[in-house]
Amino acid sequence: MPHGKPGHEAFMKRAIELAKIALSKGETPVGSLTVRNGEILAEGIEAVKARIDVSAHAEMIAIRRACRALGTLDLSGCVIYSTAEPCFMCSFAIRQTRQSGGYRAA
Repeated sequence: MPHGKPGHEAFMKRAIELAKIALSKGETPVGSLTVRNGEILAEGIEAVKARIDVSAHAEMIAIRRACRALGTLDLSGCVIYSTAEPCFMCSFAIRQTRQSGGYRAA
Protein backbone atom coordinates (compact mmCIF):
# COMPACT_ATOMS: atom_id res chain seq x y z
CA MET A 1 0.00 0.00 0.00
CA PRO A 2 2.25 2.82 -1.22
CA HIS A 3 1.80 6.30 0.22
CA GLY A 4 -1.02 5.20 2.52
CA LYS A 5 -3.46 4.57 -0.34
CA PRO A 6 -5.88 1.66 -0.07
CA GLY A 7 -4.86 -1.60 -1.72
CA HIS A 8 -6.63 -4.30 -3.69
CA GLU A 9 -8.20 -5.82 -0.58
CA ALA A 10 -9.85 -2.54 0.42
CA PHE A 11 -11.24 -2.05 -3.08
CA MET A 12 -12.61 -5.59 -3.18
CA LYS A 13 -14.24 -5.06 0.22
CA ARG A 14 -15.94 -1.96 -1.18
CA ALA A 15 -17.11 -3.93 -4.22
CA ILE A 16 -18.61 -6.53 -1.87
CA GLU A 17 -20.38 -3.76 0.08
CA LEU A 18 -21.85 -2.52 -3.20
CA ALA A 19 -22.96 -6.06 -4.10
CA LYS A 20 -24.80 -6.27 -0.78
CA ILE A 21 -26.59 -3.01 -1.59
CA ALA A 22 -27.64 -4.45 -4.95
CA LEU A 23 -28.94 -7.60 -3.25
CA SER A 24 -30.92 -5.54 -0.73
CA LYS A 25 -32.62 -3.85 -3.70
CA GLY A 26 -33.63 -7.17 -5.24
CA GLU A 27 -30.88 -7.15 -7.87
CA THR A 28 -28.22 -9.72 -8.62
CA PRO A 29 -25.49 -9.10 -6.01
CA VAL A 30 -22.79 -7.49 -8.13
CA GLY A 31 -20.76 -4.43 -7.21
CA SER A 32 -18.03 -2.76 -9.22
CA LEU A 33 -15.71 0.20 -8.99
CA THR A 34 -13.15 1.90 -11.18
CA VAL A 35 -9.94 3.04 -9.49
CA ARG A 36 -7.07 5.21 -10.68
CA ASN A 37 -3.93 5.98 -8.69
CA GLY A 38 -5.43 4.42 -5.58
CA GLU A 39 -8.59 6.54 -5.67
CA ILE A 40 -12.12 5.44 -6.52
CA LEU A 41 -13.34 7.28 -9.63
CA ALA A 42 -16.72 5.58 -9.97
CA GLU A 43 -18.91 2.89 -8.46
CA GLY A 44 -21.74 0.79 -9.79
CA ILE A 45 -24.28 -1.67 -8.49
CA GLU A 46 -26.32 -4.06 -10.57
CA ALA A 47 -29.49 -2.20 -11.66
CA VAL A 48 -31.00 -4.33 -14.43
CA LYS A 49 -34.41 -4.65 -12.76
CA ALA A 50 -34.57 -1.10 -11.39
CA ARG A 51 -33.69 0.49 -14.73
CA ILE A 52 -35.48 -2.12 -16.85
CA ASP A 53 -32.25 -2.23 -18.82
CA VAL A 54 -30.37 -5.44 -19.57
CA SER A 55 -27.14 -3.45 -19.96
CA ALA A 56 -27.29 -1.94 -16.45
CA HIS A 57 -24.61 -4.25 -15.09
CA ALA A 58 -22.51 -2.96 -12.20
CA GLU A 59 -19.40 -2.89 -14.38
CA MET A 60 -21.11 -0.94 -17.15
CA ILE A 61 -22.39 1.64 -14.67
CA ALA A 62 -18.94 2.06 -13.12
CA ILE A 63 -17.37 2.37 -16.58
CA ARG A 64 -19.92 4.96 -17.77
CA ARG A 65 -19.45 7.03 -14.63
CA ALA A 66 -15.65 6.88 -14.84
CA CYS A 67 -15.70 7.93 -18.49
CA ARG A 68 -17.97 10.87 -17.66
CA ALA A 69 -15.83 11.86 -14.66
CA LEU A 70 -12.68 11.93 -16.79
CA GLY A 71 -14.32 13.18 -19.98
CA THR A 72 -12.82 10.38 -22.06
CA LEU A 73 -13.35 6.81 -23.19
CA ASP A 74 -9.69 6.05 -22.46
CA LEU A 75 -9.43 4.66 -18.95
CA SER A 76 -5.80 3.60 -19.31
CA GLY A 77 -4.19 3.37 -15.91
CA CYS A 78 -7.51 2.51 -14.28
CA VAL A 79 -8.40 -0.78 -12.64
CA ILE A 80 -11.94 -2.10 -12.49
CA TYR A 81 -12.90 -4.23 -9.50
CA SER A 82 -15.94 -6.46 -9.61
CA THR A 83 -17.47 -9.11 -7.39
CA ALA A 84 -18.17 -11.32 -10.40
CA GLU A 85 -16.28 -12.19 -13.54
CA PRO A 86 -17.58 -9.81 -16.20
CA CYS A 87 -19.85 -11.10 -18.95
CA PHE A 88 -18.94 -10.70 -22.63
CA MET A 89 -20.58 -7.28 -22.84
CA CYS A 90 -18.75 -5.94 -19.80
CA SER A 91 -15.47 -7.57 -20.86
CA PHE A 92 -15.73 -5.81 -24.21
CA ALA A 93 -16.35 -2.45 -22.52
CA ILE A 94 -13.40 -3.01 -20.19
CA ARG A 95 -11.14 -3.83 -23.13
CA GLN A 96 -12.42 -0.87 -25.20
CA THR A 97 -11.70 1.54 -22.34
CA ARG A 98 -8.24 0.00 -21.78
CA GLN A 99 -8.71 -0.88 -18.12
CA SER A 100 -7.07 -3.70 -16.25
CA GLY A 101 -9.21 -5.75 -13.90
CA GLY A 102 -9.37 -7.32 -10.48
CA TYR A 103 -12.15 -9.82 -10.00
CA ARG A 104 -13.38 -11.95 -7.15
CA ALA A 105 -16.51 -14.01 -6.79
CA ALA A 106 -18.65 -12.64 -3.96
